[in-house]
Amino acid sequence: MRPAKIILFAIIATLLLIGLYLLANLALSGLFILAMSIFGVDLETAVGGWGGTILLLAILYMFPKHLLVLNREYECHGSEVIDAPASEVWDRVRIRERDDYFTSATKRIRRIPGSDDEFIMLFDDRLQDEETPNHVHIKMIDEVPGEYIAFQTLNADEMPSFGKDHLMTEILLSQEPDGVKVTYIESLSRITLASFLAFLFLNPAKDAMSSLKAQIEGTENPSTLTRWVEGMGPDGEPSGEVKRAIWIGGSTAVLLTTILAAASILLVVWHTTGS
Repeated sequence: MRPAKIILFAIIATLLLIGLYLLANLALSGLFILAMSIFGVDLETAVGGWGGTILLLAILYMFPKHLLVLNREYECHGSEVIDAPASEVWDRVRIRERDDYFTSATKRIRRIPGSDDEFIMLFDDRLQDEETPNHVHIKMIDEVPGEYIAFQTLNADEMPSFGKDHLMTEILLSQEPDGVKVTYIESLSRITLASFLAFLFLNPAKDAMSSLKAQIEGTENPSTLTRWVEGMGPDGEPSGEVKRAIWIGGSTAVLLTTILAAASILLVVWHTTGS
């Protein structure tokens, strides 16, 4: 959870909203002058003090769908330097048939019969529900032993949340003076508002790397996702920590929306009373 980032986002969003509002009014002023000089039409009187607000709402309605973040590719990065032999780190991250894997959700990996590059990553049984499949079907894209892995998800459209937008996972290993640096990259085809708010609280790539480091070095695991999975009951009932995190996340989303709405109302009141 990153309170500083959340506050910074709210401030930036509010300032952008104010900037858009002022630009909208500036553009309308030019349009009013042009309409009066060419056509003799007093649009400013006809529109009143709501012109900037109407234009701003139109911009906010149209702009994010095409130009903001919804249709832009996004990469989620995380890295850690692990104090262990490179061969041990490589064995923990590489894709092969196994009954353990370092990510919190995956418990087993099985090769697709008759295929050399397709695998099934089976989830912890407690994560299954009617809307979530019990596995990820992956296809290896590239592998450089000891250095690099890349694979894509073939059933991404069946995944919940931002899993639907998953394009590719990459894992890179490089030798550093203090150990082996592992970089984990999740590439998404787009980032929605829901994904953005989720990443404010938790970077899944960084979380996975913190878990890998703890597992190999034998230290306490700080991974939030690992604690959530381990804290689930046998029927998949979330722990109190997960419930609190969901409540905090939802409350923050409501708070940010309220701040933006309040800023919009204040702008309207300021403009109408000042006109």
